[in-house]
Amino acid sequence: LNLSNNHCPDVAGSVLASSLSLNTTIRTFILSNNLIGSSTLYTLCTSMSKSPNLPIQHLELININLSKGSSIDAIGHLIRTSPYLKYLDLSKNGMCNVSSGCNSGSNIKYILVVLISLFFFIFF
Repeated sequence: LNLSNNHCPDVAGSVLASSLSLNTTIRTFILSNNLIGSSTLYTLCTSMSKSPNLPIQHLELININLSKGSSIDAIGHLIRTSPYLKYLDLSKNGMCNVSSGCNSGSNIKYILVVLISLFFFIFF
């Protein structure tokens, strides 16, 4: 299901994400380049983690205005609780500090540390 580039606001994204708990057939879900953010991500992660039979394997959330903090926690929860998820793309999101830019790498390092920690938590 490709819903990218629809100017979907955060509220609409949350409704879409919560309706996924009824899904039994969608394998790919793309919400990239919409106006959604942390609220939708939280609802999406909650829906996916509460539905063990949710078969989404490919999830693209490119450029949806995420920030670190609650978004990172929700992503970690999603990774831990979604057995079918094989591909997750979070590129081009608001994880960088605007004043220092992305060149500093500090925010990218933070995200990598969190994801690596989650990997070891899940598999070891």
